[in-house]
Amino acid sequence: MTVQALPTDTAFPLVLTLTSGDTGLSPVVALRQGANWLDFSDFTFKPSGWTTRQAAQTEVSDTLAPGQYEYALDVSQLNAAVGDVFMVEYEITGSLYVSDMLVIADAGVSLDTTAIINAINAQTVALLAVYEPGTDCASPVLVTPSVYTGHKGDAVALPVYRGATLMADAELVGSTGLVVNFYNRDTDTNYQVNTAISVGSGFATYTTTTGDGVYETPGKWEAQAEGVSATGEPWRSQVVYTTVKDELQ
Repeated sequence: MTVQALPTDTAFPLVLTLTSGDTGLSPVVALRQGANWLDFSDFTFKPSGWTTRQAAQTEVSDTLAPGQYEYALDVSQLNAAVGDVFMVEYEITGSLYVSDMLVIADAGVSLDTTAIINAINAQTVALLAVYEPGTDCASPVLVTPSVYTGHKGDAVALPVYRGATLMADAELVGSTGLVVNFYNRDTDTNYQVNTAISVGSGFATYTTTTGDGVYETPGKWEAQAEGVSATGEPWRSQVVYTTVKDELQ
């Protein structure tokens, strides 16, 4: 999910909502820009040496809002500019649960989506270079804006995590039961593909084709891959969100 905050916000809510409604948990949240994470102790982004890399979230209400946890971020201390993009990483008991995208916006001003896509790609490349140095996976040419815009023929890359890091090839390569589930939220339509899915370097990848139904209608789309690792452990990728407009088909 993508959320927008103003650079002057002093208590912007970072909200984790568990559809299971689980209460009494202790989730934490981290903020990443490229391969640097925010140190909440001094509001400085660093690649290592943090005092407080994760901040504790507070349960909103176990009766009125079960499964909802929140942290109030002082965006003004980030010294962020309009158009800056950050990844919000929620973690529960040591496992990366889900990520949101935080975009710094200006009140009443439409954002330059191309600039945002380029910023996302730059951060993705920086992170891959840390996890997969010296490999093709760290090459910018493999991270394309089409992943985020919903063109037909996109190679949709879905990151797969084991704990807080991308799943190693020893587990991911050789996975069985591979499927990618697509969902058009605007039309409430589900699509599932189970062929031509590749896995490796922490990602499951599927290239949309004519006739699979994917990205063929405008709307807000979600995509998530799943399978069983080479060691017999079920896994699911992070959810990737795209918006398809008439002119992008």
